Amino acid sequence: MSSSSERTTNACESFHSKFYSCFYTPHPDIYSFLEILKQIQIDIKTLIQTSNHIPKKIRAVNEKNIKFIEENIQKYKTKQISRYVYVKIMTMRSQKKKK
Repeated sequence: MSSSSERTTNACESFHSKFYSCFYTPHPDIYSFLEILKQIQIDIKTLIQTSNHIPKKIRAVNEKNIKFIEENIQKYKTKQISRYVYVKIMTMRSQKKKK
């Protein structure tokens, strides 16, 4: 059970796309390959170090959804609602969003 509503992006696909775009030949020499790896490592390290200081903004809609999910998780954990009711609430919520 998690109230995380972040959209996932395929990090592997993103990395491979960026990685492949750095090469101009299908079989680069080892020195070029290593230089590109070093540059990618520097870029990633810089990104990680700078991203720790930027607070994420949560949209009001997502904040409302997270609160709803957390409330129902808490109700289930404290046995205020049964597993059946919990699943029913969550599925009804997701079906409303699809419409």
